[in-house]
Amino acid sequence: MSVSVREKIKTGAAALLFLLSAFLSPGAARADFSDFFLVGDDIGSDKIPRFGSSRVLVVFAISDPSSAPTRLLDLFSLDAPGPTLRDYFRAASISQYDPKPEIVFVAAPSGVAPSGFPSFNEASPWRGFTKEILESLSSSGSFVPAEFDINGAEGLPDGYLDGLIIIADGVEGAHAFPGGVLPGTIFGAVAPGPFALAGPDASEFEILRAFARMLGFAPIPTGPDGRGGIVLSLMGAPDKGIPLIDGYSRLRAGWAKPVLVADPPRLFFLLPALDSGEIYITGGAHEFFLVENRRPASGFDTALSGPGLAVFHIDETRLVPPGSEPPDGDPVWRPVIMNKWPDASYPLQKGIPASSDDALFRDGAVFKSDYSAQNPLSDKRHPINSNYHGGEPSDFVIKDIDVSAHFPMITVTLGME
Repeated sequence: MSVSVREKIKTGAAALLFLLSAFLSPGAARADFSDFFLVGDDIGSDKIPRFGSSRVLVVFAISDPSSAPTRLLDLFSLDAPGPTLRDYFRAASISQYDPKPEIVFVAAPSGVAPSGFPSFNEASPWRGFTKEILESLSSSGSFVPAEFDINGAEGLPDGYLDGLIIIADGVEGAHAFPGGVLPGTIFGAVAPGPFALAGPDASEFEILRAFARMLGFAPIPTGPDGRGGIVLSLMGAPDKGIPLIDGYSRLRAGWAKPVLVADPPRLFFLLPALDSGEIYITGGAHEFFLVENRRPASGFDTALSGPGLAVFHIDETRLVPPGSEPPDGDPVWRPVIMNKWPDASYPLQKGIPASSDDALFRDGAVFKSDYSAQNPLSDKRHPINSNYHGGEPSDFVIKDIDVSAHFPMITVTLGME
């Protein structure tokens, strides 16, 4: 390896470490709701706290309380067997966040729910419907508002509910709303802040995803024709079961333990991301690769047949605040985050159904730069390599993968050639 290449790696490593520290720094201005955590000073008003212990108010506003689905009651339980909302987010945050739901029942609204689906950006058709539920709750005397404001940006009460989920008849799916869509609604000295609205038939996946949006996690964007996105993420395309939130989103949230790979190739022992929170990253300050050990576990990533490496290509030059114009470039083949597929199939970029299991790198798979064809990926040409989006080789290599010899650890050679 030449001196110039070594210096390039050192410079990139330093820049990447600086970038990682910036992930956890609060922003200088308000942002709209879920924004990949570009802004960090809007906890309470636009995001619920994602660290520490919170009490989450779950309101069932249904005509027959005895018909509340057992699976949803279990989802919000503190001790039910199987995956619960609390279990999921404690695991995803490597125990940095502990949401404790508490269920209350109130009278269902007198009118029917508005027609159509609740909109993430436009809440007005649902404002009156939701306010009637909250007013019924407020007058019922069935809860003490201050008991659900125990957490905030500083880990102390901040005048906003720590989290609010409403289950109501007539709602289809589960949908999150930012703070401010219910002006004037306040319980004593406590305002609702962000909340989720869901129907009794909403799936656990939909409800967990809506709750993640309240925390500030953003759905992975797709192109204008619907192509793109990712698998292996609660914020990506749905699959069987409930996937862990992808490593990049957890990194931005401060829920991951980054390990920088900047040296010549050597053997690594990767612990499961679900247990350790570890992710392995390499590349430049704004475009890099992320690797994590993903495996099926009780209630999580059950679509996977066994352990493997999830490899994501990250391009933060594509990351823009909500309301800003997206940068020039192909949103399908050059997104903020995309899966690397060991068979170079890229089904999501082709607009066809994708299996999370097929996105994992296992024994025999190799991921390295291609120096002979330094072209951007496109519909016509999309080989598997560790080149940057512009076609320049990154020199990053993944090889010698062994998913079974040291289970649950995966042994793999990682490094810069």
